[in-house]
Amino acid sequence: MTAYGPTTIQEIYVIDESLNPICLTMWGKFVQDECQKISEIIEDKPIILGTKISVRSRNGLSLSSRPSSTFTINPILPEAATMKKWADDNDLIIKSIIARNLTYPSAPLSSVGIREIVKNCDIAELIKGLQPMEKLKIWIEAKIKVIDLDQIFYYMSCVGCNKGTGYKYNESFVCMYCKNQGVCKPRARAYVELDDNTGKIAAIMFGEVAEEAFGCSAIELMENSGEEHQPYIKSVADKLSTKIWKIQVYADPEKLNEKRHKHFNVLSIEAMEDERNDGSSS
Repeated sequence: MTAYGPTTIQEIYVIDESLNPICLTMWGKFVQDECQKISEIIEDKPIILGTKISVRSRNGLSLSSRPSSTFTINPILPEAATMKKWADDNDLIIKSIIARNLTYPSAPLSSVGIREIVKNCDIAELIKGLQPMEKLKIWIEAKIKVIDLDQIFYYMSCVGCNKGTGYKYNESFVCMYCKNQGVCKPRARAYVELDDNTGKIAAIMFGEVAEEAFGCSAIELMENSGEEHQPYIKSVADKLSTKIWKIQVYADPEKLNEKRHKHFNVLSIEAMEDERNDGSSS
């Protein structure tokens, strides 16, 4: 909202040879025009030439468009060609910076600044580049495969805090974790493999994410558990593995080194709505 009424803004993160991400805030018409074009080719690391941009140094350097600003995407200039070569040569470093600074679990997938897709084969190097105590949040494009069909695809939980409990379905109890009285409900959980053809990573999905992937509720997974229902589980898993998904995963490097925590956590997923899913097969 501005003094002249509501307006649309979009934050873009740009980076140059200094390797310091800078926030560029686009206002009004630039969101519908330039931002849309950039979002469509963001994986190719487009080069942006901007003129008459507002520069601010308070609380760190930031940029902002003005009504008189102009932007050229992938300009045909020697300097742009040099910058493009630099970006290609430093691809892994740039991905590491994005993974550390520009991915947030609450941000929409369509946000221009966070759509960098990481290949599974590069994840180990990204983790090595993290600072002590840093966590990894990245986006990948992969198929979700259920390797172990005998696993239990739910656990009984407190509806208030999602912690596991030994109480039975619909049984009322006081949770030892959140201290609230609630009702015991099943929560979906699945140990899966994320395969993008460059590598495979072990991951775990919980709650609504797992329900979205399987296309059924935790109650349905509970009601169809057991050896006699394995054809149902196999059908759901086979259907899941035919799709390519955009997946945000999270990892704590310290916990990955422990025997009990060898899985990445899946934070969110979105089915790819393009020809890759139309033509994909299990």
